[in-house]
Amino acid sequence: MESQIVLYGKKKKINMTTIDDLNRIEAKQLLGSYETNIKIKNLIDNLMFKMQHIECNLGIDSTKKELKEAKKEQLILLSKIKEYDVVKYDKLKPLFDDAKGI
Repeated sequence: MESQIVLYGKKKKINMTTIDDLNRIEAKQLLGSYETNIKIKNLIDNLMFKMQHIECNLGIDSTKKELKEAKKEQLILLSKIKEYDVVKYDKLKPLFDDAKGI
């Protein structure tokens, strides 16, 4: 797909690639299995649901030990996501990098 843009007052032609232009392997590498495989998507969604459930069970009355245990369980589930789809893992990992005072 060819398109024109104006950059610094000059028109330039650029070639844009859409998802339709990619083959299955390229789409999987770019988007990951989560976006291209319904079975993997369902498995990862279930793992993320479990992670959400762990987070929702924490409260202001949770002890540091409970917070650490919850984070540990979530990181285990996150590592399982990495086994299924590295691209999705890379998107989720920054959300768990900060320890929030733990």
